[in-house]
Amino acid sequence: MIERLSWSPAWVKKEKGVKLPVFFLRPGSVLERDEFEGELEGRYNAAGVLPFQLREIAREGIKALADSPDDAELMIELIERDYAIEAGQEGAESLSAKDRARMKDVTEILQKHWPDYRAAREQNARHNNYLPTLAFMRWCDGWENVTDNAGEAVPYERDDRGEIPDALLRRVPAIMMRAAGFEAYQLQYGRAQAKN
Repeated sequence: MIERLSWSPAWVKKEKGVKLPVFFLRPGSVLERDEFEGELEGRYNAAGVLPFQLREIAREGIKALADSPDDAELMIELIERDYAIEAGQEGAESLSAKDRARMKDVTEILQKHWPDYRAAREQNARHNNYLPTLAFMRWCDGWENVTDNAGEAVPYERDDRGEIPDALLRRVPAIMMRAAGFEAYQLQYGRAQAKN
């Protein structure tokens, strides 16, 4: 089994005499991955809402809020087309500018007036915000050449409980921590771009 992999942000350009930041990410066991997913859902109430679930909630909201069944049918058709595009379904045609504007209006109305839709969007926001940070905290086993926003070196360490102290986490640039966290999460499913 691979002990750990190294990962550097692709957007950081290598300059002469400047070392790239490197994060060391470890693959966990399948059991640890499942434990993480359970913790994300249970402890943090941050399970993701799948696209088909959000679409179904939107359909229910449209049926309840539309002025007429015909209006509901048109809006549902628009949502189905948008979903097909996002899912990359073969033959799905892109939305016109008018349809994109209409889609924006529909989602704003649902967000304001359909509590189930608003709750599902909030749930996805929690998921998208917590996942990379928690994955980083769990599966980042070290780093080198990481500097804070002031250019000061950020040392890697874990405390007596095995956690990266919050004071250090606050110094790691947020975009790097989130990107490394997403890489660490993908590594658990065999999809990481990390390099040895």
